[in-house]
Amino acid sequence: MVSMSAKFILLIRTVLTLFNCAFLLAHVHYTLLPILREDYNKMERWEPTEILAVPVPLDPLKSVTFHASASISILSLLFFALESLFLDKNTDNKGIDGSLLVEDPHHQSPSGKSTPSAVKGITLYNVITLVANYFISTTLMQFIIFLVVVLSGASPVEHLHHTLLASAYLSNMMFSYIPPNHERLSLFHSIANVFMAFSKFNKIESGQEHNQSPFIMMQKRITEFNAFILYSIIGVLCPSMILNILDHGEQYQRWPFPIILAALMGHVIGAILGLLFAWVNMYRTGNLSLKLHNV
Repeated sequence: MVSMSAKFILLIRTVLTLFNCAFLLAHVHYTLLPILREDYNKMERWEPTEILAVPVPLDPLKSVTFHASASISILSLLFFALESLFLDKNTDNKGIDGSLLVEDPHHQSPSGKSTPSAVKGITLYNVITLVANYFISTTLMQFIIFLVVVLSGASPVEHLHHTLLASAYLSNMMFSYIPPNHERLSLFHSIANVFMAFSKFNKIESGQEHNQSPFIMMQKRITEFNAFILYSIIGVLCPSMILNILDHGEQYQRWPFPIILAALMGHVIGAILGLLFAWVNMYRTGNLSLKLHNV
């Protein structure tokens, strides 16, 4: 059955994630929206094309991007540390190679193999490697998202700083919760797993989860959680790009506010749905384990 430690860590993840969603919403509300309201009064008599030619001010955009990147990155590393340290890795540990812990080769199971749960502790090298790989991978993803935004129609020259900040914000909202790994550029493998999470849905649920460790089960829940965020952002982002085509001259059409708004709303919606899905599946897995135990 699902251990209490897994439920407690999921509870911590739920509370902190919802708190962070509220923080992200509040920060945009109190940082960007007042400026747009102020500009609305200044530009009331402007032509729509003149309004849309002026992007959102750079300073509040920097603040929104930095705070989003910092809060999500800190939470992602914190969640990964808690799950690596406190969740049992006994039984099958295949495919999980991102732990902060170091296996003790001298500690052997009755079968003669070293057990994944037998650890010496945390090494400074492992921590530095994980953090470095995480930030290198997320930075590369920001660059890839920037290329996608440019290929989607954004100018690579005009308002370049705005486009870079919007791309960084979008990338952080989409991918920064994906856990780090010791291997270089492993984030791309994790992102591929997230994209395929729903295609593997039936296989995962009909598998032998009741025989797997809480750590592996939690990693599967996290993959599904990240998939909800990713696909929610894509689902909100696609129709929001219509705002860039319209020329009504509304403040929310100014570049790159449509991307900021879509990334924020998609992230919040996906996080809430992903957490609900994780709790439902955790209790379903626990009930399945209990029934199998009673058979």
